[in-house]
Amino acid sequence: MNETVYKEARDFLDPIYHDALLLNDRPFITLTFAQSLDGKIAKQGQQILISGKESMAMTHRLRTLHDGILVGIGTALIDNPQLNARYLSASEIAIKQPQPIVLDPSLRLSSNCKLVKNYLNGIGQQPWLIASEEGYIEQIDKRSELENAGVKIIPIKGSESG
Repeated sequence: MNETVYKEARDFLDPIYHDALLLNDRPFITLTFAQSLDGKIAKQGQQILISGKESMAMTHRLRTLHDGILVGIGTALIDNPQLNARYLSASEIAIKQPQPIVLDPSLRLSSNCKLVKNYLNGIGQQPWLIASEEGYIEQIDKRSELENAGVKIIPIKGSESG
């Protein structure tokens, strides 16, 4: 991508997010997704690239404006995402990377995924994995494997549904 695309994404997004980023007393959340012309956001079990260079530049600029990026385990397993900001202008390379967070109740994340590799290579933050307390307790070997690879696992107690 060229500098013009980066500049256009920055010039478009920064005025929109400027005031919102000043709100320190509550979480600031942006939901993003890519959608194909036929209205789909995914194909069952397949990774599909449906973003162009302009939307990729905007997506990665948005990542620099947020503290974290959250995906579910399905996305993590199928897409093997990096959840960092890569498509930046030369002047923005040193920007703080967002926190990668994966919702993974049963500890299915691979210890060899891009999130872990990026962290170990110093080009991404430590991945956080939000697991169910049950999965955390039951998956002792997988928990050790992920923690030894550098993943921070955060067990969450589930609520009883009746």
